Amino acid sequence: MRLALVLIVALQLTLLLSSSSIIDLTNGQSASNTPTDYNRCDILSEQTNSSPLRLHCLVAPSDDAYVENLSPSKTFGDMPILIVEAIPSIPTLRDYAYLKFNVANAVPSQLVQSHARPLDANLSMYVEWINLFYNASIQLHPVENNSWDEHSITWNNQPGFDSNFTQSTLRMNDTWTHWGVTSDALNSLNDGTEVSFAIIPSTRSWKNQVWLASKDYPLDRGLRWPALDLTYVEPYLTIMTPYPNLTVNVDNATFQTDAKGVFQAPFPWGDHHVSVPVAIQESNGTRIGFRSWSDNTAENERIVTLGNNLTLSVDYGKQFRLQAISPYGSVKGSGWYFEDSNANVSVEPTVVPFDGWLGTLGARHVFDHFTEACETSQPNCSVHMAGPETVTAVWRDDYTIPILTIFVAVGLVTFVELTLRRRGKKGRRKR
Repeated sequence: MRLALVLIVALQLTLLLSSSSIIDLTNGQSASNTPTDYNRCDILSEQTNSSPLRLHCLVAPSDDAYVENLSPSKTFGDMPILIVEAIPSIPTLRDYAYLKFNVANAVPSQLVQSHARPLDANLSMYVEWINLFYNASIQLHPVENNSWDEHSITWNNQPGFDSNFTQSTLRMNDTWTHWGVTSDALNSLNDGTEVSFAIIPSTRSWKNQVWLASKDYPLDRGLRWPALDLTYVEPYLTIMTPYPNLTVNVDNATFQTDAKGVFQAPFPWGDHHVSVPVAIQESNGTRIGFRSWSDNTAENERIVTLGNNLTLSVDYGKQFRLQAISPYGSVKGSGWYFEDSNANVSVEPTVVPFDGWLGTLGARHVFDHFTEACETSQPNCSVHMAGPETVTAVWRDDYTIPILTIFVAVGLVTFVELTLRRRGKKGRRKR
């Protein structure tokens, strides 16, 4: 039986070789000589202000092969067909087909770098031949392990496949069969760039014997190769805020939120510079201040990577201004604080010399206490921000040292003068 089928396919290939013309487009697929030439992406629709760009990509398998349990250590990676069969007359015979697609080599690099996932994914395969009863049922299973290749895979080392499957019933030769594989592609491409499938015969059918064209099918320049059909849609960036007409900046372009405080627009795959206002002024001493993004990023300006739709919320809160005032020293604590937070105010040094000759003599300004929002003689205090606040440092002038210096100097001069007078009187007596 297997020999007869080989002769049928050989005759079919001979007829193709003798054909005087080659069709350049079949089932929406371009003719090509290698999988690399076959892979391509086309723009389905350009981006507008209200709709994103749509990209359609066709990917040929990087590896495809079938494995057979009657030849458990043999590889079949270079065959022009992929055999899937289970024949009741030979209960032990099983043939499974495997396909692997390297999406990274087929789609634009920015999609790979941004971990973009397709909106829609379909697998197409060309049915060269099915059993003479024209009724075959096969199952498509996702394969998590992508480490296999077509030159080493055998029945003995084949990767396991998921128990979930999509079933297809075939009733005609020389036609296409299709599977929707969006969920499988999304799961596989979430963390990597490859996706694999296994095709096995269904146990529900009385007889299953199917030959599918492989990527090594030599005569049609890729027109019958398996194809992973991917549709990508440029991602939407959505920024949710509590305020309408709020300015949002994306890549140096200015936008505004709508009446509900939401900004949404499609942008190309990749990195984008995004910012929102750090503050919204309300009144003197009161404003609305930026807190953080919903992913806990604390800076109002940031870089986002768009591979898929991204929604970010912005958290704002009421802020009050604290003014810390001091005529001397360096006072810390002035600024904007969120409502009900605590602000720390401090001043240093607590002793500052006078300018000029008084300072030289030791006159100095000495910190005495804080007043208004906090009353303390300590050089630091905490202010609870329930509204705009002011803290003023009060200083006193200390002349103790210069006064003592003057007294000492006067006393010294007096002592010297008295001493000299006494010595003068003693000298006159001796004469």
